[in-house]
Amino acid sequence: MKENKVYTVTCIETCPECNGVGTVQSQSWTDFWSEVERSGYKAHNMGMDDFNDLVAVYEDNFGGLGPQTIPCSECDGIGEKIRKVPLLDALHDLGIMPRD
Repeated sequence: MKENKVYTVTCIETCPECNGVGTVQSQSWTDFWSEVERSGYKAHNMGMDDFNDLVAVYEDNFGGLGPQTIPCSECDGIGEKIRKVPLLDALHDLGIMPRD
């Protein structure tokens, strides 16, 4: 009797969404910086008072900004994508076995 076996290996890749950091900018802050840019302000020329004023105006109009970064939903905040792949696929990816 032939056994039904499946061989897999663990593939660990840097998360493409957060580049391995584990966090991404929250949507509210992404929207804030888009609005700042759309308004013609240049963040690198902005003093702290200007920045605080812009944050206050934004929050008055659009609500609170919340935390600037949040855990990456793609990797659950660990910075890596961990998945099982079939052994044959891994051998192909590593160049050990040619693809048919």
